[in-house]
Amino acid sequence: MEINVIELLKKIKEDENAQVSNYLENEHRIFAIYTLQQRAIPYFNGLKPVQQRILWKTRTQKDFEKVAKLTGMVMSIHPHGDASISEAISQMTGPFCNNEPFFDGDGAFGTKIAPTSFGQARYISARQNNFTKDVVFRDWEIVEMIPTYDEKEEEPYLLLPLVPVLLLNGIQGIATGYSTYILPRDLKDLIDRQILHLQGKEIDNPLPYSKPIDNRAVRDDDNPNKYYFFGEVEILDTSKARITKLPFGMSHADLLKKLSKLIEKHKIRDYVDKSRKEIDIVVTFKKSALKGKKPEHVIRTLGLYTSATERIVVLEPNNSKTIEEYNAVEFIKDYTDWRLSFYPKRYKRLIKLNEEEIKKLNDIIVAIENDLGKKARDVKNKSELKIICENLGICDTEYISSLPLYRFTIEEYEKTKNRIAELEKEIEEYKKIIADIDLQKRIYIDELKEIRKKYCKQKGKK
Repeated sequence: MEINVIELLKKIKEDENAQVSNYLENEHRIFAIYTLQQRAIPYFNGLKPVQQRILWKTRTQKDFEKVAKLTGMVMSIHPHGDASISEAISQMTGPFCNNEPFFDGDGAFGTKIAPTSFGQARYISARQNNFTKDVVFRDWEIVEMIPTYDEKEEEPYLLLPLVPVLLLNGIQGIATGYSTYILPRDLKDLIDRQILHLQGKEIDNPLPYSKPIDNRAVRDDDNPNKYYFFGEVEILDTSKARITKLPFGMSHADLLKKLSKLIEKHKIRDYVDKSRKEIDIVVTFKKSALKGKKPEHVIRTLGLYTSATERIVVLEPNNSKTIEEYNAVEFIKDYTDWRLSFYPKRYKRLIKLNEEEIKKLNDIIVAIENDLGKKARDVKNKSELKIICENLGICDTEYISSLPLYRFTIEEYEKTKNRIAELEKEIEEYKKIIADIDLQKRIYIDELKEIRKKYCKQKGKK
């Protein structure tokens, strides 16, 4: 039987192509999923993986450090290049990129005219600010820890910000099949609605707001997820107007391009850009073109507005592989309920700490009642003292044998008894909190009010 070599080769090549095609399709799918889960879509707590890792690795830092040094610290738990880390640190520090930055910066971290004009990582420094410590790291001791990508360290599964930072600073991301575009909102607006929700009241959608440029959005009547931002102008005379504010999402460079095109189309005659720290651009129109006109006419003519359709897409907290879409009201409610669910865990931890301290204090009581101080003077070494402690029924012999003799006096006996009573009283209070959801809500509300008072200029009402 003769073999048709040509036909056989054709079939072999088809098989090989099919194998390559299947391999590429599988690899593309794996990479697409990885991009969604580890890079593009933020966690439910409002942080992308790189942001959370940055915050975690820099949590103990006290002084300003070069961004380059901070980048090196984070690289041990982040499986990507240093550029993505240093850029993220700069973005998280930039005062004109965030309603509430996570870091204080020293050096070039942008201006109102050019918010992302950051200096090189080796020339700029940053450190975590008080807002991050008070809001993001509240209850960090109870977060679930998971192995890092190389299993050499541990990192938190999710940090637990008190407020929904997802809606605070705004965030964007795009990957295969999904994108997220979340607009920034005022901290006070978010806290006010969290408090109302915890009080069992209905809440509305806080309008997006950019704090660095004091620019609040207007909602589209036809689409509840679409918003418009408008700049501000001042009419100087019948042919000149000054632009004093850009709308959120429009850069200084974008505006100059827009103005140049308007000159080409003979819509305006010229403009003079005097912008330094603030936007100051005087636009010249045709003679008497602005006679009787209002600022709204100039804004429309210059195209001094932006629009954005919000898409709140996040990774669910209980399953980082599940992607969920929300509107702002739903997210504020769900986030607040989710954060509230950790309060019992907080007080269970405090009970455990108190119980551990009580054990040590009870050991001291036993030691004093058996006159361990006198016995300690007669022993030759610590090993002998530990044997005596063990014979007395003391649990932590290492701890007791290391205490100074003054801890075994009558005065210390009374102090220890009182301290045990205090700790036991605290445990009972903690147990009441764990059993009472309304009490947990009141505590959460009080903590939110503290944040509002400390970080919002206008003190909110109850």
